[in-house]
Amino acid sequence: MPHLASFRRGWESENLARFILYKFSFIANPSTVSDDIGIDFFCTLFQRQVKDNREYLIPRNSFAIQIKSNTDRLDFTNKLQYLEQLELPLFIGVADRNEMKLTIYSGEYLPLLFSQIGLPKVLEIDFKDRNLVTSNNFYHQENDKCILMFPKTLEIEATIDRDELIQKIDLLIKLVSDIQDNLSSKRNGEYIFKLIKPNLADAIIFAGSGSYNSFRHNFLLRLAEVYYNLAWIYTNSADNFNREEYELFKGLYLELEKIYQELPDVVKFPYTELIKTVEGSHSI
Repeated sequence: MPHLASFRRGWESENLARFILYKFSFIANPSTVSDDIGIDFFCTLFQRQVKDNREYLIPRNSFAIQIKSNTDRLDFTNKLQYLEQLELPLFIGVADRNEMKLTIYSGEYLPLLFSQIGLPKVLEIDFKDRNLVTSNNFYHQENDKCILMFPKTLEIEATIDRDELIQKIDLLIKLVSDIQDNLSSKRNGEYIFKLIKPNLADAIIFAGSGSYNSFRHNFLLRLAEVYYNLAWIYTNSADNFNREEYELFKGLYLELEKIYQELPDVVKFPYTELIKTVEGSHSI
């Protein structure tokens, strides 16, 4: 039976990408026997470390990547549920067989998209230069269709020298870490997301049906963190203890108690311990 040339070209692109990815990551292949899940490789980035005249590869963070041979708009509609539940940063790698290089585009805006609009009926991926994509324009909608921008992250040639590769991978490690933080924020119902250049702001916060159900609890967790830290400062760094700050947060707890009658133990316990530490047990 004749062999389809299109499959052959796809394998060539995938193998070129594999060769380049092996330069800076450990690679695993998902099973594709029954379903195309939209991911060709799971990669764990590594950094090189020399000890006792031996070079060791130290695992860092992981990501998923799909390999394509062009930057045509990509339909991800049939993989929406999988993408929404994926807890790894997703990238698209475009393999250029003529120039022997891999261009990587970032799915960093996926958790922001799903948090802001939920699951669209149709999702398409468009590839853009990074300086053209910000939190103000990372997606647009056309009726039931949503087009999400994947900003260009980096290019890696098959012949790249080691020093240049190290610099690029350090940037990629930082990007993967930031995306992972955003995925965790969404999963934890916090809806506070880091922004990556060229965005001028450091973060963006979403309000709405998801955040509405969790923002009060999230606030109390942060308030509990304040009480733990004020107690630590009073005990371990008394010169930095600010009495006005202490009174402000003490008063805030009392005002919240008037509204909610009973506050959860997660904030009640550190508040009580703080008062004991600063004013003595007789004040409780």
